[in-house]
Amino acid sequence: MRKLLQVLLFVCVIGVPGALYAQETVTGKVTDLSGTPLAGATVKIKSTNTGTATDANGAFSLRVPSKKSKLVISFIGYSEMTIDADGNLNIQLREDNSKLSEVVVTGLASTIKKSNAANAVTRINAKELTGTTRPPTLDGAMEGKIPGAQ
Repeated sequence: MRKLLQVLLFVCVIGVPGALYAQETVTGKVTDLSGTPLAGATVKIKSTNTGTATDANGAFSLRVPSKKSKLVISFIGYSEMTIDADGNLNIQLREDNSKLSEVVVTGLASTIKKSNAANAVTRINAKELTGTTRPPTLDGAMEGKIPGAQ
């Protein structure tokens, strides 16, 4: 009898966490209004740090606590969208060009806010690069025109 109680107690203890932390898998695709896939769009569970990024085809898969969870989808240059995490999703983001002026793409494949990079950004246009007598390489053309470029 004692063994039976131990087994029942063990099953109850093991079974309860699984029920408390049950998760659903949500899949979908993120595109722009013309249907072009947005690779690298961020899909996050609202109010958490849990999320994923879309692949080259705009597809994603994410485990959520329940179908009642909210997803926040964002991509540079597009309006952020919040939706229910319910099933297989096809999400279309709208362009928001007003946000593009606030972003600076760095040479290290990252982005930062323009206000945070005020003194670290140098602009050089194509005419300045093509009028050089140096060898026709990009780094050679920039040398002497951008502070710190060698």
